[in-house]
Amino acid sequence: MFLCDVAGLVSEEAVRRRAGESGGLPGVETLERGDGPDGVYSALASVRLEAPAYDVFRRLCDPEENKRIFDRTCASVNYRHILEEDPEEQSRLIEVSKTGRWRILGIPVHFESTVFAVEDWKSLEIRFRIKSSGTMQHFSGFWKMCPLRQNETVVLFYQEAVPSIPMPKLFRAFLQASSGRCAAPFWRTCATPRAPGAPGRCPTAGRRSAAARGPRRSRRDEGGREKRGSGG
Repeated sequence: MFLCDVAGLVSEEAVRRRAGESGGLPGVETLERGDGPDGVYSALASVRLEAPAYDVFRRLCDPEENKRIFDRTCASVNYRHILEEDPEEQSRLIEVSKTGRWRILGIPVHFESTVFAVEDWKSLEIRFRIKSSGTMQHFSGFWKMCPLRQNETVVLFYQEAVPSIPMPKLFRAFLQASSGRCAAPFWRTCATPRAPGAPGRCPTAGRRSAAARGPRRSRRDEGGREKRGSGG
């Protein structure tokens, strides 16, 4: 999924080094600038929150809360399908399409992107990759909630990209800025209450009997209705 070695980014030492102060501005590091053999651009953002890691992850995985957190950069969620669920591993595979809104050199830009995302509730991590190439030959990344203490969490957001065509240096600045803007909404995660009725539950909650039978594979739309087919 990743062209770069990301293991060192999530080590205990690396997380402590990037902890910073709770509620402070996200720290953003440009790791690759597109001048290597693979032409990879990559950046890592980190922010420290006064909130339990599981609670932050649960809110990030809830569709309504996710839209609320990223409202400034997400114009719309076009669709969200659950393709697979593995109760034993406490993970699920999702296909989600969003229309993002950004400003480049002051010009508003809207674009649609579709990614496959894996929610791993054991490691509190979401890994994603783009579904089709389009303007990107490669695009992937992860969100990871790293608990420091019972009520403190470091949120890491990593993304890497290889454009399909050579890009000017402006793209490097845009990648770094977008990483910071994606991590910034987590400042408000602790300060704002969760939306009423937002479930934010692990996909295996209440399904222990399913785990005993082995992984359950299904395809569901956002409303939870099951769809049978080649996808699951």
